[in-house]
Amino acid sequence: MRFYQFLFYTPSGSIPAMDLSECADDVAATSEAFFQLDQHGSCRGVEVFDEDRLVARLERARSQALAGRTALHGCG
Repeated sequence: MRFYQFLFYTPSGSIPAMDLSECADDVAATSEAFFQLDQHGSCRGVEVFDEDRLVARLERARSQALAGRTALHGCG
C-alpha cells in the first residue's frame, strides 16, 4: 500500500482541496479519484500523485463542472 495525493482544482485553477489516501496501486488510486471527485461537486478535476509522479488527471466536461456532475474524461 502506498499513499497517494489528490489535488482538486476549480474551473479558475485554484486548489481548494487536497487529500491523501492509501491505495494498493495506481489503478486503485484512479478509482478512488473518481469517487472523491464526486464528493467535491464544485471542483473541475483532480490530479493524483504518487510522490512526485503524476498518476492520473481526471477532469469533468465544462458543462458538467457547472452542474456539479461527474462526466469525466482524460486519464494520465
